[in-house]
Amino acid sequence: MEICDVAVVGYGPVAQVLSALLGQSGYNVAAFEKQPGIACSPRAIHIDDEIMRLMEKIGAGAEIREGAVCWDTYDTRTAAFGGELLRHFDWSGIGRHGWREHWSFYQPRLEAAVDRRVRDCSSATVHFGTEAVALEQDADGVTLTVADSATGERRTVRARHLVGADGADGFVREALGIAVTRGSGGPRRLVLDVEERHPMSFAFENGHFLDPERPGCLFRLGAAHRRFEFQLFDHEAAEDFTEERAWELLSPWGGPDDFTLLRRPVITFRELMAETWQAGRCFLAGDAAHAMWPFAGQGMCSGMRDAAALAWRLDLLYRGAADASVLDTYTADRKDDVQSCTDQARQVGEPCIVLDPEQIERRNATMRAQLADPALRPAPAQRPGPRAFARGGDPAAGRPGIQADVRAGSRQGMFDEVVGHGFVLLTSSAEAVAAVSSLAPELRAVLDAAGVTVAHVGPEGSPAPLTDVTGAYGDWLAELGADCVLIRPDFAVYGSATGGPGSRELLTDFAGSLTARRLAQA
Repeated sequence: MEICDVAVVGYGPVAQVLSALLGQSGYNVAAFEKQPGIACSPRAIHIDDEIMRLMEKIGAGAEIREGAVCWDTYDTRTAAFGGELLRHFDWSGIGRHGWREHWSFYQPRLEAAVDRRVRDCSSATVHFGTEAVALEQDADGVTLTVADSATGERRTVRARHLVGADGADGFVREALGIAVTRGSGGPRRLVLDVEERHPMSFAFENGHFLDPERPGCLFRLGAAHRRFEFQLFDHEAAEDFTEERAWELLSPWGGPDDFTLLRRPVITFRELMAETWQAGRCFLAGDAAHAMWPFAGQGMCSGMRDAAALAWRLDLLYRGAADASVLDTYTADRKDDVQSCTDQARQVGEPCIVLDPEQIERRNATMRAQLADPALRPAPAQRPGPRAFARGGDPAAGRPGIQADVRAGSRQGMFDEVVGHGFVLLTSSAEAVAAVSSLAPELRAVLDAAGVTVAHVGPEGSPAPLTDVTGAYGDWLAELGADCVLIRPDFAVYGSATGGPGSRELLTDFAGSLTARRLAQA
């Protein structure tokens, strides 16, 4: 019987990130994927600045950026060629996490980069062609039965915890009997992924075309790949869209001399949300826990945030720095945030799938008015951020912990590069630093076990060991009305405070959150 700390069912991008984070922390991770290799069904095309920061954390960022491209605009037009512009999003900015806000990529390249980080971990193993077929759990762990996809030969695996990252129709959620809520159904679309045979460019190459004859969209997938999608009508069957038909649809952009056609599935957009993402020692992440329409590019990003949120919780538990109550906050921490992404994706996507002529006229008129006056555009659904494992009643809790350039001595770079990762108490207050130094030994021991780092930042010329090179941290703390914030390993703010007494209270609250179950039983 194979023994591990965490068994991961599935090995798509979410499972890979989780395996890398846990493996790099030294835990024994065993991942099981029923497919013969990675990226057998690539769907994701977009990551944001937060996920690029996460890719940097696991060491895959530079490799991913080699094949990715910065995504500058996301437009909606009445036609793919010569169409009227109806909606425009400027995606060219730098995000709060210090990277460009939007990137497009080809999923097999991203997965290969993350997989290499997993393979670098001697404590992580990946088993392809291996399907999960049964699981049982008890007070001490989970017993997973897996079968060789080719021979059917079975074996068992014993793990302290199990994570199902095996997709919306995967085994784990069904085996656990977790109910799902199914939201709005979307259209069927033919997806055509191509690789360029030579460099190509189009006046319009990132966005949606709302042609009533055949709505669809087109996107760059990194430097050398593209995706085209075409909506199916109710009377059409998936099998009608042969390879010959696919080339007919692609013909306005190019043919076999220009592209290699890589895949042509018909997909149906859908929404689902698992009732809970935890059952005992088993967890759900990514599409196994939630699925959304792809219009805002947040499906895979949300799953990777799940992985980051689970990894630091398991790390704290395994190191004895927290009790199991830290795991109990996982579902609530992530669910509202994912729901906001789901709502935003639907909000962006609903105008793009309209087929009724009268509705099309009303939609176009509305979008023209909103383009002329952006104040008329509905406010996007706001991500609340993770707030279940956060300081109650704190207005900063759940917000993204920003990243900007800092300097320590002669070394200058982005914050994570200079300071490192983990829980960070970031402060501009010398009083707060002194207060931390004078904490009671018992509290100090709890914080040390959790790996809390104190980062004292100040403007140019200040005595603070970290120089706030651009002034971004001073501005951010002023925005929060605080001089001290505690940031989690997944870059979310746990809480904020002002001054020495405030920082002590913040850290005391944090220590209590780590041992909530122990305290309740005391």
